[in-house]
Amino acid sequence: MSRSTRVLLLATVVAISCGGSQGRDGSTPGTLTGGSEESEREARALRGACERGDREVTYDLNHDEVTDVREVYRNNVITCRETDLNFDGRVDVFRYFEDGRPRRVEFELDQDGRIDLVAIYDATGRSLVREEYDTNYDSRIDVWRFYSGDNVQRVERDADHDGRADVWTHCSSGRAV
Repeated sequence: MSRSTRVLLLATVVAISCGGSQGRDGSTPGTLTGGSEESEREARALRGACERGDREVTYDLNHDEVTDVREVYRNNVITCRETDLNFDGRVDVFRYFEDGRPRRVEFELDQDGRIDLVAIYDATGRSLVREEYDTNYDSRIDVWRFYSGDNVQRVERDADHDGRADVWTHCSSGRAV
C-alpha cells in the first residue's frame, strides 16, 4: 500500500470520527505526546517494544524462517505480542496485556518504525476507551477519539500541531452534534 493510500485511509477514519465502535471513557487529553497524563505514562512504559519475560513463543506464519509473531509471558500469563503483519521483517502491531487481558494496542502504519495509532482498552480488555492518532506522521499524537458505550463520545484534534487540542467534536449516538 503506498504512503498516499495509507494517509488517505487514515484521513478517512478521522473524518468519520463519530462512527460506532465499543468502549467507555471519561478522561481528557492534555499536552502531548499521547493525550492525557495517563496515556503519556502508558506510552513511556510500553511504547514500541515487548519487554523480556520468563517465556517467549514465536511463530513463523509464512514459513520463511523469520519470526512473524512473538509472544512474551510472565508466570504463564501473556504480557505482550508483537506481530509483523506484512512479513517485511519489522513489527507492525504491539499488543500489551494486563493480567492476560488486552490493555493497549499500538500500530505502525507507514513503515517508518514509529507508532501511528494507539488503541486503549478498559481494565476488562473488552471495551475500547480511547484511540490516539498521529495523522501527519510527526511522532506526536494529534487526534484523540473517546468512546462511551458503543459509540464515539467526542473527538479532539490538534489542527495546528502545537501539542494541544484545538478542535472538539461532541457526538451523540455516534453522530456529531
